[in-house]
Amino acid sequence: MNAIHARRRRLLGLLPLLACGGLAACLVGPNYRRPSAPTPGAYKEVQGWAPANPSDAADRRDWWTVFGDPTLNDLETRVATSNQTLVGAEAAYRQARALVAEQRAALFPVVALSAGASVSGRSGAGTAQSYNLGLGATWEPDLWGAIRRTIENAGASAQARIGLVAPRCGSSG
Repeated sequence: MNAIHARRRRLLGLLPLLACGGLAACLVGPNYRRPSAPTPGAYKEVQGWAPANPSDAADRRDWWTVFGDPTLNDLETRVATSNQTLVGAEAAYRQARALVAEQRAALFPVVALSAGASVSGRSGAGTAQSYNLGLGATWEPDLWGAIRRTIENAGASAQARIGLVAPRCGSSG
């Protein structure tokens, strides 16, 4: 019996060494060395190229007038007037996307946890304490596809919001 216990102790003593050896065997490949890539000292510029010359003191309110393009001027005035419409349409689209996420949540179980405590007593009498803890879960499997159809409907509404936003940006009227 003692020989068996001694053999087990030796095996248990070797176990950490075997584990370290096994972990050391997990190392893969040599150390990474960044490959050398030839980089030029300077880049060749195109004929007529000049460095940028920013003028920070310039008035930037009507920056597009620098180009002298009447179409661009017209587009900028239309965007300035319809910008709030675009913001509203974008907000409606985000709301529709949130509705899609809300409908998607119906595919998963709902878990509810409730807890409560109360203390009651009368003068001269003892007090009574009561505690309660409740746990509940509900889940409706989508056997007939009703939840999936609701999700598709919400997705189609979100896509329709995109359709409402896009024509306003590029329409001529």
